Amino acid sequence: MRFPGFFITILSALLLIAPFAIAEDSRTAEVLFDEGANSTTITDQIAGYQNVHYTVRARSGQQITVDLQAENEHIAYFNIYPPGKAPGSAEAMYIGSIYGSQFKGELPEDGVYLIQVYQMRSAARRNAMAKYKLTITIKNHHTKEISSDN
Repeated sequence: MRFPGFFITILSALLLIAPFAIAEDSRTAEVLFDEGANSTTITDQIAGYQNVHYTVRARSGQQITVDLQAENEHIAYFNIYPPGKAPGSAEAMYIGSIYGSQFKGELPEDGVYLIQVYQMRSAARRNAMAKYKLTITIKNHHTKEISSDN
């Protein structure tokens, strides 16, 4: 069976364009803390397949807390990637859709960490919008919380 040249041309064009039609729409934002502060809260929103990559520079041994408060629960999530790892790799050090909307832990190495905020595929397909507040706190390991209960 022979296909007309026109059909082959159309099929080839679709195969070249298809990956870009379903590609994620992502943007990157560097997280900076105000002078003397160890925490910041970011208010933002994503829709559909959009995701945001927040980058934050930290040192080995520092404690990081990431808290995501979404307007509509169970739509927005976050992953944390160690230095040198990218979204889409199986090397996330935290996966919010599995473990929840808050992470607290000690950072294993110096470098730039990436916090990816995204929606689950079912919400993205509906082009749902997720408004959220992302709070990122980084403390030196030896920093102690001051309690007024003493």
